[in-house]
Amino acid sequence: MENNFDKVSLPLIATRGFIMLPYNSASLDIVRADSAHAVESSQANHESYIILSSLINSKSDDVSFNNIYKVGCLCQITGYRKNADGSSK
Repeated sequence: MENNFDKVSLPLIATRGFIMLPYNSASLDIVRADSAHAVESSQANHESYIILSSLINSKSDDVSFNNIYKVGCLCQITGYRKNADGSSK
């Protein structure tokens, strides 16, 4: 059987202690600069689509490939704002 799927590269946010499920909505606090950049890239280049996946060890500051679950959720950003302290929501 042949796959007729196109590969797409999307930005990813690694969440800490949070798992997003399909057809749900959530408000996230974006603190890490890499995550804020992923949101901005998503909105500018990918019609606001982004992947959310959780950290395997949520107590670790390691946000590397080996500490992120290989399964995530395709999400679409519906709102984004920057707070006065530099964080985003």
